[in-house]
Amino acid sequence: MNSISSILKKLTSDLARSETSSDVRKQEEELVKKLKEMDALFKESKSKNAAPAKLELDRLEYGIKDDEELKRIAEADATKTTEDKYKALKASADGAISAAAQNKSALEDRKDGDIAALKAEIASLKKQIDDDTLKRGLQRSSIATGRRDAIDAAGISSVESYTQSYNAAVSELDKKIADLKAGFDADAKSLQFDKAYETEKKLEALIKERDGLVADMTKYNNTVTEKENDYIMQYNKYVADMQAAENKNGASPELTAEYGDRYMLALGFYDGLDKKTASRLIADNAYLKTYLGGDYYARLRARFGD
Repeated sequence: MNSISSILKKLTSDLARSETSSDVRKQEEELVKKLKEMDALFKESKSKNAAPAKLELDRLEYGIKDDEELKRIAEADATKTTEDKYKALKASADGAISAAAQNKSALEDRKDGDIAALKAEIASLKKQIDDDTLKRGLQRSSIATGRRDAIDAAGISSVESYTQSYNAAVSELDKKIADLKAGFDADAKSLQFDKAYETEKKLEALIKERDGLVADMTKYNNTVTEKENDYIMQYNKYVADMQAAENKNGASPELTAEYGDRYMLALGFYDGLDKKTASRLIADNAYLKTYLGGDYYARLRARFGD
């Protein structure tokens, strides 16, 4: 905006060139135009510097899942956990069953050879006895017969004892394999009950977490609302206080200073006229009181004897 001095210089220069009534009216219209521009610029400046009427703060927003969505998540998580446990359980059971089956197969593979070795040992003892009896010439005696019978009995007993031990070991391994299979089946079945329990436990945790987020979000958003409401109250109080001050003093300090600048501009213009003409023009100009304010308008009229 042009300075007041430059505006006055232009106005007074124009007045110097012509003092006719028509020209003076045109120059006064130019003055009013300048006062109007000053008023518009002042209002724009006040608008930019004024506190905003509304404070807008960001609120928290989460994609909240309902119970059905959380249940599907819990079921999927429990299913994955159950599948992992089943794989580990099966791998352990298969390993133990395979080891027992291999031990049984090893026993079966050795059985015939072990029995053949026992029989060979008995045959060797019988041959030693026969050779000894022959040397002594007792091969047909009751002593020789008794010794042979004793060895035969010992051989039969050894084979029977081995067979019993073998059958017991195989039976124990068969029972172990059966127990391992039954245990696996029972544990696998139990996993299904564990799955239902894990689903409920996971769902409970998910609901608790969600409800906690909702509570925190609501609390925070309520705080934001309180801040906004408090700001509005403070702003309204600020506006009310400013209005009260203006009502009491007639104008705010800023507006009073602005009116002062406008008064000096108007005064410089009318001082360039004779007093009578200036008084008449001021009295006839309805815009002056609006742009100068009541006090400065009265001062201007008093200046020129009205």
